[in-house]
Amino acid sequence: MPAVWTMIPLVGVGPLRFGMSRDDVARLESDLGAVYAEFTEAGADGKPIIQQARDMEAPVLFFKEGGLSGIQLDHHSRFDVRFGDVSVFGGHSRDILAALENANGGALFGLGAVLFAGLAVSTNGFFAGADPQGAPVFWDDLPDRPAKVVNLEMRGAYDPYLQNYAAISFKG
Repeated sequence: MPAVWTMIPLVGVGPLRFGMSRDDVARLESDLGAVYAEFTEAGADGKPIIQQARDMEAPVLFFKEGGLSGIQLDHHSRFDVRFGDVSVFGGHSRDILAALENANGGALFGLGAVLFAGLAVSTNGFFAGADPQGAPVFWDDLPDRPAKVVNLEMRGAYDPYLQNYAAISFKG
């Protein structure tokens, strides 16, 4: 049975907390696995971001200015990631999108992602758009399922991109 990791937007997931140093995260190697790839790229603000990849079932981590600034999880995770009482990857996609929408006070869709800006959370793959009749199409309904990915960021990470998104709802 996989370990349960609770996702707390703006704070972290499982034992990972935003602001942790790389040394602090390294102490979690028994849970996360060893680093197999690490590279640096420029962020939107031009500051360097270090991306750290571990085994395929562990989150990809992003460090900026010495601290953990982003966490990327996907449906191959060895952890049962939960948001409240909803399994992020184990339940129906509509359920997690609705739970995040409720917590955020709304949802936005654009650039292929569903965004919960107040929580600094984005999802890819859970929602595929609308069918020709306008009904929502979810990952669970697709024959060829893309990766389901959740990105947790620090507050304000998505603010520069909000003009690329439009309101959407997954309630009901």
